[in-house]
Amino acid sequence: MMSSTRTIAERAIDSVWLKCALILASLLFTLACAEGMGRLFYYIRWGGFYGPQPRQYSLRLGWEMAPGSYESFHINEQGFRRPNQVSFHPPENTIRIFMVGGSTALGHQGVYRQFGPRPLSYEDTIDYHLQAMMHERHQGIRFEVINAGVTEYRLFQEITLFREKLAYFRPHLVIFLDGHNDISFLTGGMSQTALPAPYWANRHFRRGENVLNQSGVVGPLHFLDVYLGRVSYFYHGLSALFQRLQEFSDPIRGGRSGGWGKDPFRYADEKRIMATYRDQLSGLEQALPLYLDQVRDLKAIASARQIKVLYALQPELVVENPSHLTTKEVQIQEAAFRHHRDFGTLSWRFLSSRMTTSLTNLSDDQFQFVNLVTIAAYETQDVYTDYCHLTPKGNRVIAEKLYPWVVDLIGVEHLGPNDTINRDSRE
Repeated sequence: MMSSTRTIAERAIDSVWLKCALILASLLFTLACAEGMGRLFYYIRWGGFYGPQPRQYSLRLGWEMAPGSYESFHINEQGFRRPNQVSFHPPENTIRIFMVGGSTALGHQGVYRQFGPRPLSYEDTIDYHLQAMMHERHQGIRFEVINAGVTEYRLFQEITLFREKLAYFRPHLVIFLDGHNDISFLTGGMSQTALPAPYWANRHFRRGENVLNQSGVVGPLHFLDVYLGRVSYFYHGLSALFQRLQEFSDPIRGGRSGGWGKDPFRYADEKRIMATYRDQLSGLEQALPLYLDQVRDLKAIASARQIKVLYALQPELVVENPSHLTTKEVQIQEAAFRHHRDFGTLSWRFLSSRMTTSLTNLSDDQFQFVNLVTIAAYETQDVYTDYCHLTPKGNRVIAEKLYPWVVDLIGVEHLGPNDTINRDSRE
C-alpha cells in the first residue's frame, strides 16, 4: 500500500515537472518565433541583418557609437563613421579635420517617416562632401575629414570626446556642428540650473547608472534590458515601439507634460505666444550660460592643445522663413510645429538668436563661429528631412558653407601644390 502511494506521488511529481517543462518549452518556442519574425521583418525592411542598436554605453562619455554595420552606415573600430581605420598620426602632407556633433553631423535620414526620407550613405554625409571639395580645389594636398558624430550628443560630451580622444589623433582642425540637442536641454529653463549635475540629467545616463548601481532582485533585470536591446531584434523593436507609444501619449517630452506647450506653433501667433510665455523665456535666458560656459571651456581647451576649432550652429527648420522652403519642406515644417508645439518652437527661435549673438563675440584667429541655423534661402531642392536632419543636398550645402571657413582657419590657400605640411604643426 505504501509502495503504491509513493508511486502515485512520484507520478504526480513527474506530471508537475512535465507540465513545467512543456510551459518552458512553449515559452522558449514563442520567444524564438518572435525573434525570428523580428529578424525577418528587419531583413525585408532594410535588406539585410545589421546591428539593431548602434550605440553602446561608455563610462567616459555616457554612450558612444558601437563598431559595426547598420541600416545605412558603418562605424569603424575606432567609433568613427568611416569605411577605413584612421592612423594615430596623420600621414605626411595630410591635413586632418574631425567633424563632431549629434545625429545631423553623423548623417541621419530623419525621423518623420511619413515624408519618405531615404537613408544617407557615406557619400551623402557632410564630411565626405567637404573632403571631396578640399581634394578637388586644392590638388597636391591630401585631406582627411573624419566623422566623429554621435547621435544625441550634447556639447559637454563632445568636449570630453575632443579632449580625451580626438586630440591624440593630432588634428589640424575640429569642426563642431551643434545646437539642436543643447537647445532641447535648455528648454527646461531655470529648472535645469537647480540640478546638482544638470548635464547628466538624461534618460541614457540614468539607464546606465541603473545597470551599474542597482542592487537587489531588479539589478540583473536592468542589465538584461540593455543586453537584449543590443542583441535581440524583437526586443529592440518592442522597446522602440514602447518609446513611440510614450511619445504619442505625451508628444512634448515623453513624460514631461506641457514642457513644450499645448498647441501647434503658428507664425501669425508668434507675438501672442511670446507674451503668453514671457516668464518661461526669461528662464531660458537665465539657463543659457549653462551652454555658453561650455563653449568658452571648449575654446580654452582647444587653445591649450593648439588645435583650431570651427564652431557652427546647425540648421533648424523651425527657424527658417517658409517663403524660402520647397512645398514639401513647408509640410515638414508644419509637422515640426506640431511636434515641438508653441513654446518648444519659440524656444528654438529665441535661443538660436541669443546663441548667435553671444558666440559671434568669441571668434578669433584660432576659434571661429559660423551661423548655419538657416540654409534654405536660394535652394530649389529639399534640404531638410525633419526639424534638423538634412537630405544629401542639404549636407552638401553645409559642406559648401563650411568650406571657406575651413580654408581660412587652416591657411590652405597659402599652400602651393609642392609645399609640405608638418603633421605635428599646430600653426
